[in-house]
Amino acid sequence: MMDWENKYLPEHLWLVSLVESLGQLDAARLYNRICDYLDLVYNPPADDPSVFIGFISDFSRFAEAELVKVRQTLTLDLELRHGFPDDLLNALTLYEDCPMAWLASGGAADVAVLRPLVGALRDPRSPSAVFARIMGINRLLKHEKLVFAPHIVDEKLADAIGRYPNNDAEMNARIEQKFRLVMNFVLESRTLTEWAPVFWRANFKLVETHEAI
Repeated sequence: MMDWENKYLPEHLWLVSLVESLGQLDAARLYNRICDYLDLVYNPPADDPSVFIGFISDFSRFAEAELVKVRQTLTLDLELRHGFPDDLLNALTLYEDCPMAWLASGGAADVAVLRPLVGALRDPRSPSAVFARIMGINRLLKHEKLVFAPHIVDEKLADAIGRYPNNDAEMNARIEQKFRLVMNFVLESRTLTEWAPVFWRANFKLVETHEAI
């Protein structure tokens, strides 16, 4: 059984922050704009040619020489910066070796910023958690990392997946049921950093100076 909370929940903090702050439709639009830009500079190791999906570990896969330029683009661009609020980035600097902390520009850091995000993810079948978990489907399709067998996905469903989440509720529920399993497989086969154990261990220390998550 997938160890969702201990191993994978922390990987989805950025993704669920988009959903919680923007709502599903606007989150999906901004997410894809950000990913389109990051595709240009994403630098995974040769033995793991994955695509950028937005797991926290994914932010460790940029060349050192590109970090300043990427930070400036993501945090100063009038549209993209809405995906990287200062309070979130600063909170992540409280965690040693957080793969996303290099995006922070400095400032007051409050771990309480993360509490509602963790709360939204604790139930992996909650609407925000499900949406955060499967937003990456369109990135896998764009990069041809995912192919649909006709006997599994009919033409109507394939078209709806390309439009997700811009479908009716019934069709979105059908997509979500199928692709929770797909994204579980992606997670379990992906090379992740030690971010998840770092996150949970650090929370025991942070409770001494901050409110507990």
